[in-house]
Amino acid sequence: MKSIADITAAYAADSKRQTQIEAEHQARIDRERADRRRYLRKRSMVPDRFRTTDLDRLERTDGNAKALDAAMRVRAGLFSQSIALYGGDVGSGKTAIAAALVNAANDSLVAARMLTIVTLVDQMHEASKFGSDEDVTQIVADFGRTPVLLLDDLGREPVTRRSIPWLYELLNRRWNANRPLILTTNLSFDGLVDRYAEICARAGEPESTAEAIVDRLRGLVPLSSWFEVSGASRRGRQ
Repeated sequence: MKSIADITAAYAADSKRQTQIEAEHQARIDRERADRRRYLRKRSMVPDRFRTTDLDRLERTDGNAKALDAAMRVRAGLFSQSIALYGGDVGSGKTAIAAALVNAANDSLVAARMLTIVTLVDQMHEASKFGSDEDVTQIVADFGRTPVLLLDDLGREPVTRRSIPWLYELLNRRWNANRPLILTTNLSFDGLVDRYAEICARAGEPESTAEAIVDRLRGLVPLSSWFEVSGASRRGRQ
């Protein structure tokens, strides 16, 4: 029969081994999470200038305080909400806040990607020119299902008959999939309404096409989630 000392020693050894197993398991989880963060960061398409941009380290000003607070609420809500940052002041920091949100999402293991609207349209045109409509559809599908998408500089996209339905299809896919959207634009919502009416008119598209784009945009990013960012240009100081 084992003595109490033997039983106590065996229990202590088992407990130590269990603790070691749990520590090794946690270390493996931590490594996997770190690998996943690096992977998401790598494919995020965030420009090098904003790779290390952090919401908590951005300078707070009178012109960006409400937008920063809103971005932090999106982060606290685990990136399930959409947000638009707008303002006519070029270089006021809209993109920095939005890029910081993308970085935060990826660090939280919520896949997020960023691209300018001009880059997106250019990719689609290149795919259409050298590939097929299926290639364009794949691009739309890819960004349509991305858990969090930042479209930078909305309203600056080239005016073409083909790019208009592409943009609508992307917004429609995100709407149907209930995927959040982060936007930056120099225009207010009303300004974008006028902009898309102008774009469609110049491309020979019916007014209903512009209304459809605006309707999807309003559905994805409610007007209560639009925040103005103002102030002198911060370029050269970031």
